Amino acid sequence: MLYLESFQDVDPQHPLGGPDGLKDVRCSRNGKTWIAAAFFPPTRPAFKEIQEKFDHDFAGVAANDAEAFAFFVNQPLTIGERETLQSKTGGVPTEIYHLERIRALLDSPKGCGVRLEYFRIPMTEPEQWAFWSAMNHDVVRKLSEKARCTDAERTGYAE
Repeated sequence: MLYLESFQDVDPQHPLGGPDGLKDVRCSRNGKTWIAAAFFPPTRPAFKEIQEKFDHDFAGVAANDAEAFAFFVNQPLTIGERETLQSKTGGVPTEIYHLERIRALLDSPKGCGVRLEYFRIPMTEPEQWAFWSAMNHDVVRKLSEKARCTDAERTGYAE
C-alpha cells in the first residue's frame, strides 16, 4: 500500500511481531522520514480504541526522529473522526488510511496487482488494461527521470 502512494525505502520492522520501537514500518516520501503503523482488529472497535492506538503509534514519530506519520486502520472512519485524529498531530504531516481509502487504493489501476496477489481477487479485462497503462506511465516517468539525471551528470549541469 505504501508503494502505491509513492513511498520509498519501505522497511517493515517486525512484521511477525516483536519489539519494533514504536515503528511498524519506516519509509520515506518527498525527502521526509515517515513512520507507518497499522491497526487491523478482527472485530469493529470503538473509536476510543482506534484513538488510543493512533496516539500510541504516533509517539513513534518523535521516538524515531521521523518527520511524518502514516496510520492504516481497517475500519470506517467518519470525516469528524479523521479530523479528531489529525488534530492530535501538532501539524506533523499525517496520512490516515481508513477502510474506504484502502478499498479505493486497491480498486485503482495500480492497486489491482496488489489486490490479485494478496487477496486473490482477479482483475477484469478493463482492469488489466488500466493496470498496464498505469505501470507503463510509471516506467516511462522513471526512465525519463533517470535520463535527465544522467544528462546532468554527463554535462555537469543540473536542471
